[in-house]
Amino acid sequence: MTVVQLPTRFTIGGSEAAAAAGIDPHRSRVGLWLEKTGRVPREETEAMRWGTLLQPIILAELCERGYRATPFGHELRDEDHQWLAGHPDGFVYEGEDEDEDGVVLEVKTVGQWAKREWNGQPPLAYVAQCQHYIHLTGADCALLAVLVGGQRLELTEIERNDQWIATLIELEQEFLERYLIPDEPPPVRHDDADNLARMFPEHEPGRTVRLGKDALDVLAELRTRTAQRDAIERQCETLRNQLKATMGDAETALDARGDEVIHWRTVTTERVDVKRLRAERPDIAAEFVKPIQSRRFQPV
Repeated sequence: MTVVQLPTRFTIGGSEAAAAAGIDPHRSRVGLWLEKTGRVPREETEAMRWGTLLQPIILAELCERGYRATPFGHELRDEDHQWLAGHPDGFVYEGEDEDEDGVVLEVKTVGQWAKREWNGQPPLAYVAQCQHYIHLTGADCALLAVLVGGQRLELTEIERNDQWIATLIELEQEFLERYLIPDEPPPVRHDDADNLARMFPEHEPGRTVRLGKDALDVLAELRTRTAQRDAIERQCETLRNQLKATMGDAETALDARGDEVIHWRTVTTERVDVKRLRAERPDIAAEFVKPIQSRRFQPV
């Protein structure tokens, strides 16, 4: 492994590997492209901040459990792929031998609810980051140390998978060469609405665009899917109403074993009567109006 200076924007780090490969459920290729090209800043979330603050504590706990865990303070770059960079959280050694090969350490903090979505396996985004670092360091495996809900430290060993690594590097390089370097946005996916709003925040008055065949095919499919969705929602509403009619004034419905399966409870919510407020106290209504600008997508 080679120690280098901080990478340029034409590099891909470990925390960006899954997004560059298109397998990060929380960060799309478009989102990463916006950040890497400087169009949108990557703001530190509170979760990210707490993860950084708790990292030394997690390393100390690993030492208490018999590991020799050390932080890593350098940026690495692959000799064959100069764009491939990374900064592992640290290394873990099981013995006292200074010549012992270390295990890559990756530290994460997650909430209890997020952990329930793992289905017994770490998320692909975490695996990608670990394999990215395994490749950079030449290690045989990585130790994923995850603090769950701030109360329980779970350790998962991720073995080196050369086929996984080869595919990951290929996808990362595709993102770099097809989108990042030529400054071309990647194809969008289902969760890119906010990213598109950042790219195109306002319409240009009077400007029109003529759709080609491919785009017209997409529009036709959208109309078909929308009609299917509406039909399914009507069916679901009918089924809900049938169950409500069966329950009558009961609060809870039980199945054959006596387990609760439906709650239909009376709830009270409070809402501001905006129409009345504007009519009777327009001065107060105007004082608390907050204009919010967005673009409304409406197939016609």
